[in-house]
Amino acid sequence: MSSPLTAAPRSRPLLAMAIAVAVTLALVVSGWLLGHGTSATPAAASVGSASGDTSGNGSVARDGVLVSGTGKVTGRPDTLVADFGSEATAGSVDEALSRADRGLRRITDALSKGGVDKADLRTAGVDISPQYSNDGRQVTGYQASERLSVTFRDVESAGKLIGAAVAAGGDAARLSGLSFRIDDDSTLLADARRKAFADAQGKASLYSEVAGRGLARVVSVTESVSGNDMPYPMDAYRSMAAAAPVATDVSLQPGQQDLSVTVTVEWAFS
Repeated sequence: MSSPLTAAPRSRPLLAMAIAVAVTLALVVSGWLLGHGTSATPAAASVGSASGDTSGNGSVARDGVLVSGTGKVTGRPDTLVADFGSEATAGSVDEALSRADRGLRRITDALSKGGVDKADLRTAGVDISPQYSNDGRQVTGYQASERLSVTFRDVESAGKLIGAAVAAGGDAARLSGLSFRIDDDSTLLADARRKAFADAQGKASLYSEVAGRGLARVVSVTESVSGNDMPYPMDAYRSMAAAAPVATDVSLQPGQQDLSVTVTVEWAFS
């Protein structure tokens, strides 16, 4: 007859197996309850997604139509933005920066004398970088540059002022780019928005007619605006200005500028 001390070891495998079976059964029952409960959140989210829900709140998608429309208008630019610069190289940082600063001051003075308001003169940046020998092992000097962003409110006289400013800056002067824009475009954009909405409404009416439905209320409207920034090529003027001993009147043609509004509108079906 076995004693309790010798029977205990043989009963341990049976006890471990019983615990494993009980745990497995509990997991199976829990999984079944979660998948068949009356408040199962995953099932509700899946239904909203399958219905094409665009609201992002898990509700069933609205019964309607979503279309885009575009409206374009044209206006004449009334503002010009130019990026001036002054660049100099010297054996020391202080001297390079001093030369670049003197060049930019001459440019700024010429613009101010020409009628540009101080509020339209904005420092755009200052850079200093070392210059190296051909083998790249030794610093031979330093290059300094200062940049100035200038807004011209009178486009007609801007060309003459730009020429005078670059001539005043001399060999240090730089002109990296010009861009025209319409400063007050509120009236033009209002017209473009009306055209864009009418375009979207025409498309929605067509779809509702084909679907045999009617259009009800507008559910949502979103828009994007483009066009109010037109670059003007000035690549050749940098080298030409360095050789010009006197102010040169730069010929500028602002032309016409297109503004575009695109709207995306959702209508509910009636």
